[in-house]
Amino acid sequence: MRMQARRMLESLPAARESRIRPVLLILLLLTLWLPARDAHAYLDPGTGSFLLQAVIAVVMGALLSLKLYWQQLKSFFAGKRDRPGPERDDG
Repeated sequence: MRMQARRMLESLPAARESRIRPVLLILLLLTLWLPARDAHAYLDPGTGSFLLQAVIAVVMGALLSLKLYWQQLKSFFAGKRDRPGPERDDG
C-alpha cells in the first residue's frame, strides 16, 4: 500500500504537490488549535431516518429527471439539434 501511495505522489507534478502540503498542514493545525465545544443538541433515531429518506428522495428525483430528459440531453451533447426540416408540399 505504501508503494502505491509513493507512486501516486511521484506521479504528481512538483508544483501541485508543493501546494497541497501547506494546505493540509494549515488544516491540520487549525483542527488541533480550535477547541472542541459542546453542541447541546440531541439527535434522536428519527433524525437519521429523515436524513436517509431525504438522500434517497434526492437520488430518485435526479434519476427520474434524467430518465425524462435523456433524449434531449443525448442530442444536446452529441451536437445534434432538433431542427424542423423544410416543409414539402406534395399536393
